[in-house]
Amino acid sequence: MKEMPTYYYEIQPAGNFDNYAFEKKGTLGKLSLINLFVGANNTGKSRFLRNIFNNEFMFNTNNFNATTYNNYLKKIKIDIKESSFIGRVRVNGAEFRGILDINYFDGCHEYKNEIFPPDMGEVKRLKSLLEELKKAYGLEDAKRPEDKINDAHNFAEKCLNELNIFEFEYKKRFYVPVLRGMRPLTSSFNDNLYENRTRVDYFDKDNPLNNVEGHAKVIFTGLDLFAILKDKLLGEPQDREAVYNFQEFLKEKFFNNKTITLIPREKDNVVHVKIGNDVQLPIYNLGDGLQNLIIITFNMFMEKEKCLFFLEEPELYMHPGFQRIFLEVLSSPQLNHHQYFITTHSNHLLDMTLDFENMSVFLFRKKGEGKEAKFLINQVSSRERNTLKELGVQNSSVFLSNATIWVEGITDRLYLRKYMDKFKKEIASSDKEYLEKIKNFKEDYHYSFVEYQGSNITHWTFDGEEQDKIDVNSLCAQCFLIADGDIEEKGTRKANLGIALGDRFEILKCKEIENLIPEEIVRVVAGNKLKGEKADLNLIKYEEYSKPNEPLGDYLNSKLKTDKFAEETGTIKNKGNFCEKTISLMDNTEWALTPELKAICKKIYDHIFEWNNVL
Repeated sequence: MKEMPTYYYEIQPAGNFDNYAFEKKGTLGKLSLINLFVGANNTGKSRFLRNIFNNEFMFNTNNFNATTYNNYLKKIKIDIKESSFIGRVRVNGAEFRGILDINYFDGCHEYKNEIFPPDMGEVKRLKSLLEELKKAYGLEDAKRPEDKINDAHNFAEKCLNELNIFEFEYKKRFYVPVLRGMRPLTSSFNDNLYENRTRVDYFDKDNPLNNVEGHAKVIFTGLDLFAILKDKLLGEPQDREAVYNFQEFLKEKFFNNKTITLIPREKDNVVHVKIGNDVQLPIYNLGDGLQNLIIITFNMFMEKEKCLFFLEEPELYMHPGFQRIFLEVLSSPQLNHHQYFITTHSNHLLDMTLDFENMSVFLFRKKGEGKEAKFLINQVSSRERNTLKELGVQNSSVFLSNATIWVEGITDRLYLRKYMDKFKKEIASSDKEYLEKIKNFKEDYHYSFVEYQGSNITHWTFDGEEQDKIDVNSLCAQCFLIADGDIEEKGTRKANLGIALGDRFEILKCKEIENLIPEEIVRVVAGNKLKGEKADLNLIKYEEYSKPNEPLGDYLNSKLKTDKFAEETGTIKNKGNFCEKTISLMDNTEWALTPELKAICKKIYDHIFEWNNVL
């Protein structure tokens, strides 16, 4: 499993948070790489975001906390007392310390409240003493003092290397307000009216930017991007290369590998953009969504050291498909050394949190009015109905994709997404022509999944003829519907859907989606579940459990002589957890699609291809 970079795991904000109520002792957690602040208007999201941008806070991280440090300090003190060089070497520092004795590290103290202060003073003090110990020298009357000196130096070097885990510092903080754009507002590109307005409204009057040495705070609105690009393109070779690399980044991530060139044209003091073979145009003749993407991602890409980004509603002007790509980009190795705090009203971003690791959602609510108002912050699941309600999301939200894939539930969606991705990888060498047709299709842009939850399918009409049901065609794009094999047992449902959908209706030739998991994956997942128990995993055979009417849970219980896999119905117990473990394993294990899965993926991509007008 890939190691995730260190980031804040919980923070205890300073500053004016008296009217905010947290779930745990004034602490916001558990944080992730990407943190979404959601809620209705006027619930305190933006003010909270600006406060944590502008103020220091105590913290713990995902890779260490104050307890980790305290335990390590205890170990150092024990090791130094048991060392062979105590009393045999001298050390220097700001003041002469004399012969090294067992009290040498007593000036280093444990953190009392299990959370780090911003300056990490105790860690720095310990490192300072270890650096002194690296300069130790021997006593004249010591027998072979050079051996003790080497022991002291090696001990100090070893401890300093171990303390690298506590190296944690963000060099800059970037705040990107809603007031942003790349179109100049005056004839002078040096006049950043958006930044000036933001400072006056939110910081300069009563709360100026609290720059701390080594922790610069930057308000980035995009209006100064012209000057920045011009300076870099006329500057050092490494600056020109950085701009070129950013253009390549945009090309790969957002523009389907069409070359994109950013040109700060001095004649009209505005950035011009050329995409592929299109005519070069000034930024104001292109969509606001394009400007938004460039503004938001520019510093994320350019900053190679850890930075914090505080973003106000990044989804503005952004198609839902690009919102998904945006989250993928933040999670990518290119940008996951930063950490992100985001206010949003986008139900699309919220819905996607299930598909990405290292994302947290915090729901803001306002209670009371005027001076008595309190702002409540709760960490929530994106699947909680109340969260969607707070955003004003209704069941009639319109799909904007050109094609929809209807599946029974969330695990079907997650498995199929993984299989579709694997399908593209497997045909990379065998069917390059077909790959060229489908490789750039993006979920929530060219197609979307819809979960219809089993028997709820009877509430819909797919031909518009049943007046008492919800007409699919009035709600979303052309659909391809996949049903579990047990639909055969459910009256006339199969016949009705077949008539309405024709070739756009696929029935699994097994009981449900779990029965299609490749054999090599099922064996490992089952083995991990049965750790410590004797079980012959080679007994698990795909050709047996992929038969019609064979519940996978009952099959595994029978083959492995256990009761850990099946619900009373015979299906897999705790499907969500089983799916999570299965998909995680697929990311780190060699496996191949079965012929059945290849056929399903081909039908899905044919459907997407047909309804995106690319025939």
